[in-house]
Amino acid sequence: MYQEVRPAQAMPAAGSDPVVLTVQSMKGETTFTQAQLESLRIIEYRTARPDDASHPHTYQGVMIADLMDHLKLTPKKLYMVATNDYSTFINAQDVLDYPVMIAFKGDGQPLTIEDKGPLLVVFPSHAYPDRFNVLEYGSKWVWFLKSIRVE
Repeated sequence: MYQEVRPAQAMPAAGSDPVVLTVQSMKGETTFTQAQLESLRIIEYRTARPDDASHPHTYQGVMIADLMDHLKLTPKKLYMVATNDYSTFINAQDVLDYPVMIAFKGDGQPLTIEDKGPLLVVFPSHAYPDRFNVLEYGSKWVWFLKSIRVE
């Protein structure tokens, strides 16, 4: 299903690094730099994007459940927003019950814009093909992720 690449580490201060992810909730707004996001537990698994099913990649990132736990949030829905303002929601049960991740690496390399990065929402469709089928979940693979609104 997935493997842990590295356990969580102490979160570094933001310093002057750019913000790569913003999480908004009733508790307020929290921002993360790349280094801060990568200080959470890192997992990886090999799966294919819905738009390129014949070419699986090994993605590394953080489980959204770990991010919610770090922020002490219990979501019902998560609204994912991309830099191009595309948005969709993910049922919280999906991220709490399955290793849905925010990937920042593909095949060992940082995700670029050409790879749908720098942050990409990835579903474990390789392990749960019936649950995360392309028809229903294909549009929930948010490319260019920039923010999450937690409700």
